[in-house]
Amino acid sequence: MSLPDTIFILLAALVLFGPKKLPEIARQAGKLLAELRRASNEFKFQMEEELRQSDEAERRAKAEAAAVAAPATTESSPIVSTLIIQPPATGAPIVNRISPRAESEPVPETADRHEPQSETEAAPHA
Repeated sequence: MSLPDTIFILLAALVLFGPKKLPEIARQAGKLLAELRRASNEFKFQMEEELRQSDEAERRAKAEAAAVAAPATTESSPIVSTLIIQPPATGAPIVNRISPRAESEPVPETADRHEPQSETEAAPHA
């Protein structure tokens, strides 16, 4: 609605209802609009809450399905994971043993010392 249309409707209402009734009608219309807005907001909030609960239930169901589908690890598993971390000052490599075969194989003596492969590795970082 444009400005001239609004002015025409206001003038028509003033002529039809008169200057004494017009403020009372405007008050009632304002109350009605406020109540409609409140009802609309409540409906919107309820719909959002239902959607949130539905999404949460769906996520829970997916998580439970994934937990059931995931194979449980047992102690008789052939994979043994051992992580040995040496302090950085020793220069010894970090060894990650994943299987029992890796535990039985000795680490070569040359792997204990790290020799720089290029001049950029040999220079200390400032």
